[in-house]
Amino acid sequence: MVSKLDNLQALRGIAALMVCWHHTDVLVNIQNEKEIIASIKGATGVPLFFIISGFIMVFTTRNLSGNPLNNSVEFLTKRIVRIVPLLYFSILVFILMCHKDFIKLWHSEFPLIAFKTALFMPLFNDSVGPFYG
Repeated sequence: MVSKLDNLQALRGIAALMVCWHHTDVLVNIQNEKEIIASIKGATGVPLFFIISGFIMVFTTRNLSGNPLNNSVEFLTKRIVRIVPLLYFSILVFILMCHKDFIKLWHSEFPLIAFKTALFMPLFNDSVGPFYG
């Protein structure tokens, strides 16, 4: 049976790719005006991704029966199991790719940055919003 949400999931995947495109442009420090406009359009994937994700979470949990506390714990456990290992793997890959730069930071900011990133704590807040590393 094909899921009712396949098209919505596909749109969410496109939104995630838009965000990746935007971050790639930011990392390579684009200068071309057309690329800057494309990058800004890519940033619109963020709200689209979160709106669709929120809808999907509500849609998939709307008919749960039983104890709401148990349902919440089960939902959060599944989310943690799905997200945290990927985060830690990504942190490890990033460190291995950029280890020479991290050696310089090790004695100053790196332990705090790694700790905060691993615990989903923002590294700083400003007018744009928090930055999680």
